Amino acid sequence: MNINFKNIDPSSSTQTILRDRRYGVSVKYYAGNDESPNKRIDYEVDVKIDTHHNGWQIDIDKQNVFFNQHEPDLISEILSQAITRSIYPVQCVINNKGLPVRGITNHDQILSRWNQNKKRIADKYEGETVDKLIGVADIKFGSKALIEKSMKYDMFWNLFFHPKFIGYNGTAGVRTDLHLAVVPYKFPVRFTGLQYFNRQVTSYHTLEVNFNSDEMEAPQFLRGAKDENQKYYMKLDVVFDLDASHLFLTNTTAYFSFYYKDHEQNICLVKRIYFTMYEINAVSKTDEHNIIVDDEPKNKKSKLMKFIDALVGD
Repeated sequence: MNINFKNIDPSSSTQTILRDRRYGVSVKYYAGNDESPNKRIDYEVDVKIDTHHNGWQIDIDKQNVFFNQHEPDLISEILSQAITRSIYPVQCVINNKGLPVRGITNHDQILSRWNQNKKRIADKYEGETVDKLIGVADIKFGSKALIEKSMKYDMFWNLFFHPKFIGYNGTAGVRTDLHLAVVPYKFPVRFTGLQYFNRQVTSYHTLEVNFNSDEMEAPQFLRGAKDENQKYYMKLDVVFDLDASHLFLTNTTAYFSFYYKDHEQNICLVKRIYFTMYEINAVSKTDEHNIIVDDEPKNKKSKLMKFIDALVGD
């Protein structure tokens, strides 16, 4: 099973080229059984796809970042946004399994953007905290390896590049690992579980890859200063939707839970994380020669939140 970058429709003998994608992403953090998140981050991601002599080149651009449903206004949010704008677009080359083969290929562009944004930050803000942040960022942006390492702290990056095209054995599934950064600025946690491929096409023309982790004892850094005599557990369930024509990622939902068990072995939730990613431009237009043309310009006033909330609620 591979990505079909150039797909031939047997019913019409026409070729369709895998087009660019645009996603809406929402990450919501919950405490215990609370129905409302205590933190959420929403943004959009553009993925541009082009041919390359080593495979396929993709440019990933994170845009319109919102913290708790508002544009960045705190100094920490503004500085974080400046760093994000310097990193993206990130460019890499992928193979037909959707995996990077050369790492980040536009380090020079990223470094140039950072130098420009750093000057804007220094002109507008001052203080010891800002100076320290710029100093740390200088070190990171100066190293391609450090930038690549920092991308592993991003949930979208973890899930987008998680291997989905593996040797499935019928409907039995395959034992594998999925790494997900469930704690900000911490290296991804390894979840071990069963991954399987559902070959039945859904009503919205996708195929599903499901990952269900084992119930695992949580590592110490997740438990923090909690009762050392209490056992804490974690579990992760992920659904990847691949479009049935090209087998390229369309939607992703991930549910992480961190919990303990009472004396009667009932699950007592401590924290939860919901990650949702939906393709925004799911329907594209073609001209009379079956060439994909650009969608109508989007109304930026609609914002990401209206889209996400319509799909997954407030």
